[in-house]
Amino acid sequence: RADFHTVVYFYHYDTENLAIQAEQAALSRLLLDLKDKNGNKIILIPIAVNLDLESTNLLIEKYEITKLPAIIIDEQKVIENKPTIEDLEKEMFK
Repeated sequence: RADFHTVVYFYHYDTENLAIQAEQAALSRLLLDLKDKNGNKIILIPIAVNLDLESTNLLIEKYEITKLPAIIIDEQKVIENKPTIEDLEKEMFK
């Protein structure tokens, strides 16, 4: 087992929708707090999904992501709701 966990964060780039902006800002802060708290135990990878990149589209399809923003933990667990730091840590450090 690896000594770290991956957290991939899918979001809309440059959206004008204020509700989406607010949700993404809150989730970004939460993920930065998670990274600050756990340091090298977490690799945080943000990916903008609306740049029409084939690789990103394939990931969205592979993980059956239906709502953004979304998080994938360790290439296994997809989270599309509003998690807490504790929720995310529970998934990673069980």
